[in-house]
Amino acid sequence: MDNVIDLRRLGLIVRRNGWLMILSESLFSGISFGVAKFVIFPPMYSASADLLVNRQNDDTQQSY
Repeated sequence: MDNVIDLRRLGLIVRRNGWLMILSESLFSGISFGVAKFVIFPPMYSASADLLVNRQNDDTQQSY
């Protein structure tokens, strides 16, 4: 039975290709974050400002 893989051989495969697994996971995570952030849910910016100026003209000046 050549289809059986023991734990030693599986550990060797993971040890040899661990950097490739980490690199591909990081790459696909970054791509999926970018798609979710900027394509599916684009940023919505809004701003508003209200300015209320109420000035009374009096003959008397107040000194503080």
